[in-house]
Order: sequence, then structure tokens, then C-alpha cells
Amino acid sequence: MVEILLRRTVGGAAAENADGQAVLARFPIGMLFPADVADPRRRSGQYHRFFFCLVNKVWENQSAYKTADHLRKALLIRLGHCAEYRFKDGTMVFMPDSMAFARMTSEEAERFMGEAIKFLCEEVIPGLEPNALRREIEEMIGGPSVVIDAGGEPLTGLEGG
Repeated sequence: MVEILLRRTVGGAAAENADGQAVLARFPIGMLFPADVADPRRRSGQYHRFFFCLVNKVWENQSAYKTADHLRKALLIRLGHCAEYRFKDGTMVFMPDSMAFARMTSEEAERFMGEAIKFLCEEVIPGLEPNALRREIEEMIGGPSVVIDAGGEPLTGLEGG
């Protein structure tokens, strides 16, 4: 994501939806304002939304993790998305890295999401069917948003990268 400066003009800075139009309407014509811009083809927002909905849904249906954030951090560590620290006494500590789908290619994000679903269905709630979970999350977020190989079923979702 990159921050740019925009100037609202009579015919410029149009928004695609009502929420965006409401935000732009707050700026007087001629005013400069910063905007964060991301390549929409990377679909990072969709992966982010799917991921957090997935973690929260699984957390609500298990008892091993005290908070959804604890589950998220355990998942990140389990998938190796973390930093390792070794102390002088030999103790190892793992700290989860921040999720940054915007820095992942679509293939990396899809692989990560597939591994996350596998972990949640095998280790957090054993026996949970991966594609049933994927479909439920897609329904919760308003339809297919990301292509994820949850195993054994033709995939749905957006095409392209």
C-alpha cells in the first residue's frame, strides 16, 4: 500500500460506492487529502477479512484458546509465520509476525489460507470438514471472496490475481 495526495475537484476523486462518496463529501473542493492506495488485483483486503472471520468463527466453537487473538497467534506460530528467539539458557520463544496479505502474492496467500484451514480443522477442532468451514466463512462474508484449496472439492471464488 502506498499513500498519495489527492485533490478534490468538481469533477475529480469519484468514489464507487455510497460509503466512499460520503467520505469524499467531507472534503471541500480544492482541498488536498492523503489516501492509501493498494493494487485491488492483490485482493489483500478480501484475504484479511476471510482470515479474521475464519479465526473468530473457529474460536467461538472451541475451548482451548482463551481469546480469538490467542488462537490467531498460535496459528501463525504453528505455520511458521513467526520469529524465533533463543535465550542463553536454551529457552526458545516464538513471536508471531504481523499478517501482511498485501505483501503476499495470490499464490502465497492461497497456500497460507489452505494451511490455516488445515491446522484449524485438524488440530483445533479435529474432524471439522475443511470445505464446510470454507463455505460457512464465505457465506458469512457475503459470498466467495478468495480461492482456497480446502481439500477435495472444486474451488469457488474470484479468478485472477
